[in-house]
Amino acid sequence: MKFQGTSYRKDRAFTDFVHRQIALPQVYLPISWEPFRLNNAEKEELDIQHGIDRVFSQPDGSLVTVQERFRTGQYANYQDITFRYRRDQHPNINRRYSEFYKIKADYLLYGILNSTEKDTRQLHQATFQKVVLLQLAPLWKKLENGEATIDETRTGHCCWEDGKLIIPVNHNRDSSSSFVAWDIPLIAKHWPRVIVWQQGFLA
Repeated sequence: MKFQGTSYRKDRAFTDFVHRQIALPQVYLPISWEPFRLNNAEKEELDIQHGIDRVFSQPDGSLVTVQERFRTGQYANYQDITFRYRRDQHPNINRRYSEFYKIKADYLLYGILNSTEKDTRQLHQATFQKVVLLQLAPLWKKLENGEATIDETRTGHCCWEDGKLIIPVNHNRDSSSSFVAWDIPLIAKHWPRVIVWQQGFLA
């Protein structure tokens, strides 16, 4: 348990650093989104129960919620964004359905750094080499109306077949969990309005 706690703190420190030093100036400020302050209890509730990491105020005064996912440069060759899907082997049945099922955020910010480091002491010159901010509600709507479908019999990358997006379910090497990946170029081609901001994902 001590190891897990240390790992969580390091991951949280990494995410918070990237948010402050890279995401705010490179993405949020250019689109005039201002951070909305929350107390620690509110932050924990939104994170654990709803998959929400940040709240922002837009120029018209309305509030929007964001989940952030930041990866190091080892993932630079991938053209998709991922959501943890299920942990079918978890002993607690209530915890088998993962991030994909609980997220209530309005947007996802998914960024890949130009550095392979997670140590924040090594990241002061880092920036995003790939980053995308996209609306989540339209994607969930695509699943509801059949324009997108999750195919648990497939693995690998998304594909466009018969007028809809087919999303495979991939499994981590240790079999601890599975994940689904949404292909950003395919989303940009067929549903461009879903993407609010991107850099590096499209040629």
